[in-house]
Amino acid sequence: MNLHMNIILIMLTCISFQAFALSTLVVPYDVEILVVNMEKPKFKKGSDTQVELPDGTNQIVFKYLPQFSTKDVVKVVYSDVIIAKFDANNDTLSLKMPNFKSFREAQKKISSLSWEIVNQYGNNIDIYEDKLINNGVQIGRNYVEEARNYNITGGLAAVTVSYVTVNQFQHPVSKLNSHRAIGTTSSSDTQSVDLLKAIYMSLSPSDREEFQKWLLEQE
Repeated sequence: MNLHMNIILIMLTCISFQAFALSTLVVPYDVEILVVNMEKPKFKKGSDTQVELPDGTNQIVFKYLPQFSTKDVVKVVYSDVIIAKFDANNDTLSLKMPNFKSFREAQKKISSLSWEIVNQYGNNIDIYEDKLINNGVQIGRNYVEEARNYNITGGLAAVTVSYVTVNQFQHPVSKLNSHRAIGTTSSSDTQSVDLLKAIYMSLSPSDREEFQKWLLEQE
């Protein structure tokens, strides 16, 4: 295998690792995930509680529906529709909701819902949340469209709408702000450049000369 092929394979490996990096959000059974990154949620194959997320900043829309059994009757309390954004980086995250002891307690406290997302080490991650409010008819709401409109209008949990290729499919990606988006890209690019530098330094003088000639031909 010649020098050029080695360099190309290494570069493709770096790109593939970044493109296929995914995180997982584990969702309780009494939480209904409505939207993920301005699309309908994509669950892991064979699971209805694990949502696949691209690495980076993500946005979700969900409702909490705690249930309580009273004799032969099951009562459900409905939370407001919550929209939130957070960062994920090749991690397994878990959505943690409060455990209400009774139907009455849930009715009283659900409007000021306190929840969190923890990583695989049990540490809380930063989240920015808001309520996705629709003053019109509540039945048959288009949550994907509402999330997009929310992001256009702006709010605490709003994100910038853009697209990146993840696993060769187009997915909307959310960014906390332009500063963070630039920082994320810079970090990824720096890792690739550092790897190529290390490879270059390990080459023999003749291989370096050959690579330099090849590089000039690409410009």
